[in-house]
Amino acid sequence: LNSTANSANETDPGSVVAMYAGEMAIFSESVTPSANYTSSFECVASAGAAAGGAFAKAVGDTYTMPSTPVDVVCTYTNTRKSTTLQLKKQWANANVGDTASLTATGITNSAGAALSSTADTAGDLDSGTAVTVFAGEVATLGETVNPAANYTSTGPVCTGTTGLSGSTLTVKPGEGPIVCTYTNTRIQRGLTLKKTWVNGTPGDAVTATTTGLANNATVSSTADAEGDNTSTGNAVSNVPGAVVTLPAEQFTTGSQANYTTTVACVGATLSGSTPGSTFTMPDGDVTCTYTNTRKSVTLQFINVWINAIPNDQVALSGNGIVNSAGVALTSTANVPNETDVGPVVTVYLGELAGLIQGAVTGSGKTYLQSFSCTVNNNPITLDGLNLSISQTGVAFVCTFVNEYLPPAPPPPKQELAIPVTSPGGLALMAALLALLGAAAT
Repeated sequence: LNSTANSANETDPGSVVAMYAGEMAIFSESVTPSANYTSSFECVASAGAAAGGAFAKAVGDTYTMPSTPVDVVCTYTNTRKSTTLQLKKQWANANVGDTASLTATGITNSAGAALSSTADTAGDLDSGTAVTVFAGEVATLGETVNPAANYTSTGPVCTGTTGLSGSTLTVKPGEGPIVCTYTNTRIQRGLTLKKTWVNGTPGDAVTATTTGLANNATVSSTADAEGDNTSTGNAVSNVPGAVVTLPAEQFTTGSQANYTTTVACVGATLSGSTPGSTFTMPDGDVTCTYTNTRKSVTLQFINVWINAIPNDQVALSGNGIVNSAGVALTSTANVPNETDVGPVVTVYLGELAGLIQGAVTGSGKTYLQSFSCTVNNNPITLDGLNLSISQTGVAFVCTFVNEYLPPAPPPPKQELAIPVTSPGGLALMAALLALLGAAAT
């Protein structure tokens, strides 16, 4: 009998042949592939009743027909060897709610082996149903992760078998049970904070730290002598998916009130441009920059001459501010009464301008000097000789007055009047007459 398995379970009959009393039959079987099957052999009387112990023979045994022959049916039964296959899914640092589907196609029980996994915790382990697989079956293992871009995949890693090659599993006889595991580790991405100063006050210092992450990023920065430096914090690694907040900075030196602060990110979509804005950590590196631009207003000097000596000159200056050179004004009196207007320059909140009205040079005459300042045309009180820049959206104007005061005229001469008839007058007259007489002789 030559038999080919055309289905998983079938019976193939051979030809009926005559066998005589006393004849001895030697039975044997060759199965291809033999390693995948177990084999049993049994002979029974055709009527269905066992024909004695002689009919239960192992493969390779002999059978002798009794002296009273009976019809006998001898059957080889080949049972395919089997084991079990179970799929498992291991999550690492998962985002709760992410999903994966594991499959084993090409086997009889592929539907039963499939596993749908949802990450209920960051380190969740889900196990599928252990299904029967048969020696010689070839399973193609696979998985689909959502979102796939956020994870690295390791696997399949199978135990209980030597038949795994890549994602192809060949079920070998005598092995098992087989457990195949896929591990998905959430990808960690870098986040870096930067701090940029624009016209910062030298020495002002801040610290900023994100919130919402397992590893939050930090940057600390101090404005340098020019007030225009950028500091970069250390990169930190995090898995994608978390909502990151860029909170307000903490000033350790200086005042937030003196600055306009903006935030911007490269590699992520930020909800706004001011501190407090958020973004969702993507599957990529992100760099976010805090920029502090010092708030500014304007300052202008005006010089007024009153009764000036033409060509006299005075120098006006404001020390201690970034634009001290620009605001300085040298005024020359071309006529006795004139007003000279200096340039409008930018000054920054927190600056303290030391106002200096130099002595008038040229004629050497004495002038009465004074100055006062206004903000948006409203008089302000100065701190001695200092102007504090502490308001936004305004224009500071400082007016210097130089008034020449001519010297007072000398008092008129007073004549001495002595009555002639007084003793003094009579004595004076006598003296005069004596002088006149002496002159005549």
